[in-house]
Amino acid sequence: MLNELIRMRNGRAVLADSVTSVAKALNPLGTAAEIVATVGACTVEIGRFRLEKGGLQARQDAAAKLIHTRQRAIVGLFDTRMRDSEQIKVSLDELHHGYREMVRMACDLRVSPDERIATQGTLTILSGQIIGHHANSGDTLVRLSDSLSVADTKTAIAVWRGLDSRR
Repeated sequence: MLNELIRMRNGRAVLADSVTSVAKALNPLGTAAEIVATVGACTVEIGRFRLEKGGLQARQDAAAKLIHTRQRAIVGLFDTRMRDSEQIKVSLDELHHGYREMVRMACDLRVSPDERIATQGTLTILSGQIIGHHANSGDTLVRLSDSLSVADTKTAIAVWRGLDSRR
C-alpha cells in the first residue's frame, strides 16, 4: 500500500518515520506516547485494509459477473451453431481441404497469435480421425455436426449450465 504507516521488514512490523514523529509530538505522555502513536497507526491501517478488502471484493464480483455473462453468451452461440451444423451437409473433400488449411495456418508464423490459437482450437474439433472414419464408411457427404469432435466442449457447456442454474 502507498504511504503505509506500518511496513513489513523481514517478517516484522516496523513503524514508518511519520508514526515516530507522531510519537515524538506526544512526548508529554511519556512512555505512553509510542503506544498511542502505534495504536493510532494500527487503527488507520486496519481502516485501509477494510477499504481495500471492499474494493477487492467489488472487483472480484465484477470479474465474476463478466465471466458469467461471457459464459452464457458462449453457451448460446455454441448451441446455435451446433443446431446449424445439424442442418448442413459437407463433402469429405471439403473437410479434408479445411483440415489441411488449418494445419498450414497453425504452422505459419506470419499468422497472428490469435489466429493460430483459433486455428488450433478448430483443429481439435476438425479431427482427421473423424474425417477418416467417414471416408472408410464410404460416405462422401456427411452432416457437419457428425464431423465435429466437440465432446469436451459439450462437457464444459454442461458444467457451465449447472453453475448457471445454481446462481
